[in-house]
Amino acid sequence: MDKSSDNVTDIDELIIRTIRNWSEAKVKNDKTIKDILNYENTSLWWFFDFDLYNKTRKYVLTKNNQKRNVKSVFPTFFGRSYIMIKVLFRFLFGKIGELLYDGKLDGTNILFMSYALNWKDATDIFLKNKKTDLMIGDVLGGVENQNFTSIALDYDTSFFIDFKTMFEKMLFIKGLWKPIETYLTLDIIKMTYNTCKIYDDEWRELKKNPKFIKTIQYNGSALFDSLKHDFDILFKYRVFSAILYIELVKRAVEATNPKAIVITCEYCMFGRAAVIAGQIKGVPTLAIQHGNIGPLHKGYMYAKNEIRSNNNISTYFCPIPDKTAVFGQHYYDLLTRYSAYPENSVIITGSPRYDVLAKSAEIFNRDVFCRRHNLNQMKKIVLICTENLPIFEENVIFLENVLKSIKKISDIQIVIKPHPGEKGSWYKKIVKEQNIRTTILTKNSNTYEAIYACDLMIANFSTTITEALIL
Repeated sequence: MDKSSDNVTDIDELIIRTIRNWSEAKVKNDKTIKDILNYENTSLWWFFDFDLYNKTRKYVLTKNNQKRNVKSVFPTFFGRSYIMIKVLFRFLFGKIGELLYDGKLDGTNILFMSYALNWKDATDIFLKNKKTDLMIGDVLGGVENQNFTSIALDYDTSFFIDFKTMFEKMLFIKGLWKPIETYLTLDIIKMTYNTCKIYDDEWRELKKNPKFIKTIQYNGSALFDSLKHDFDILFKYRVFSAILYIELVKRAVEATNPKAIVITCEYCMFGRAAVIAGQIKGVPTLAIQHGNIGPLHKGYMYAKNEIRSNNNISTYFCPIPDKTAVFGQHYYDLLTRYSAYPENSVIITGSPRYDVLAKSAEIFNRDVFCRRHNLNQMKKIVLICTENLPIFEENVIFLENVLKSIKKISDIQIVIKPHPGEKGSWYKKIVKEQNIRTTILTKNSNTYEAIYACDLMIANFSTTITEALIL
């Protein structure tokens, strides 16, 4: 880790300001990169900034130069073709679903937007279906009870196609869930490829532009060579995906005529595309807080000149939802005081997925948990929840140090619950290196049950900390 500063918060703040400066610098014909990435009067830059923050932070803190990467030489055509093949498979699956379950496309009250990875085992034993969307499942159920008509659309972030989730959604909740790609048309495909050619040309010029190259610096040090590959990936694939999914959501809005769009993870690629499509089509958007927010969360923290104060759409304004529902007063204050969200755009609702925690004693049983995982019911359980942090080294440092500290304590049982979005099984290697006995749960196991059963829960930065306090 970089030892030039003991205060990582100061580094984070400087990185945020630095990336903001990149976006505002005039680099070509009196245009900023926001202007160059103009798409339907908004800017595709807002699909870049979160990733660039994480990439820059990783480089600054670890000095890990990522210039040499196999993706750098991967032909753009094949990369985009793979994205499109995945889209076409999901399109076909969605059309089959429409034939089997003729959904109500006219007069839809609410369009819900979520992610396939949020499809998990239902925590609430009182639910009719044993699977639900972890982020919006409770809201969907509430809407259904109020006799609103709704359609839920999902986006698959996995590298391969998650057929299992598509089948389960089709079987368990007939006609409610569809892949967003169901709304694909030939015109959308043609337009996406043709438009991307324009941005490809822009990138070819930009990466040779001395003014742009000089702009990409951190604290006086040139950074373009270290981030060139990341910019390359963003221009090749993020632009392609952003345009494609903006157009898919627009088409979904045209087909269903909703009164509102409800989104989770509005700063992620699909969520941001849904917000932009809603703005273009004049449909109100509501985002449900995705997880814990800190004062330096790049998905939520913006300067006053980056957030619109009215309904104007502009390349200079980050496309935020019309309303953002947050867990409590603390998050309201973060968005309206530390960030630049207008006060009337943030509402306090609490977290819908925490309603089930009030019934935890009826749902969970510590003895059952212990028997299932071969744990001694008479010994204390220490639960370690890992996190899918952007800088992988931070995950490793956290787990290594926690295990070193608690392995000295006798008569405890250590249980590790991996984050469902993590790649690989890196934690197994650390456990083996430390020669410590642990029980490792599966990524998709019920986190609430594990928290309920444990005597001590340890995490780095995660909503599981809030959930442990509730339980």
